[in-house]
Amino acid sequence: MLLYIRKILNINSKMVQEAGEIRGLEIGTVRIGTFSSVSAKWLPGILKKFMDQYPHIKVDILEGKQEEISHWISQGIVDFGFLMLPAADLEVLHLKREAFFCVVPETHHFDNNENSIKPNTLKEEKLILQNSTLKIIQKMLKANKLSTKIAFHLDDEHTIISMVKNSLGVAILPDIALHNLPDGVKKIPLFDDQAVSSIGIGSLSFKNLSPAAEKFVAASTLWLNEHFT
Repeated sequence: MLLYIRKILNINSKMVQEAGEIRGLEIGTVRIGTFSSVSAKWLPGILKKFMDQYPHIKVDILEGKQEEISHWISQGIVDFGFLMLPAADLEVLHLKREAFFCVVPETHHFDNNENSIKPNTLKEEKLILQNSTLKIIQKMLKANKLSTKIAFHLDDEHTIISMVKNSLGVAILPDIALHNLPDGVKKIPLFDDQAVSSIGIGSLSFKNLSPAAEKFVAASTLWLNEHFT
């Protein structure tokens, strides 16, 4: 019953927004699912651009894990969500490729001057990984025939970096998760063709997005093109 009610409310909201556009008004609400790295690094700039252009459109933000965001999209709780790709059973719009970095304690033997670290360098290390990119890293390790021990896998990148700082292991994280690194840790690029993730927007159907949601997707892609060329 709840799923049908959400669909009715979504259709009603879309109808009100389209009626507003006919009258020359840009109104409505856009509901977004996102995860912490995007919230911290991308969302403030995107929101500023969007709200300057569409001051009468309300933005609701739900922050959660990858599985939660996918569930919110499938249940119609959000219009769309930022996700680490691939995302099963959703239409997706690729936004940006993300390189991976090794995050190690400042005192670690890895050299700061190294241009990159090859996967086989990690064979003696205890790894701390993020759940959203766990499968990508496991695939990379398997391709390099490495049986490196995964000590921990968690959702929050701040927790992972704190564990690295306390010498509990070496982390492999996408670049977007490494904004404002604290003292006591350093990052070194990981060299591997498979060590790349992709961030995008997932939706049940981009054709059926409300006018407000379409405008936010457009503002997101424009902001990213301006800042990551």
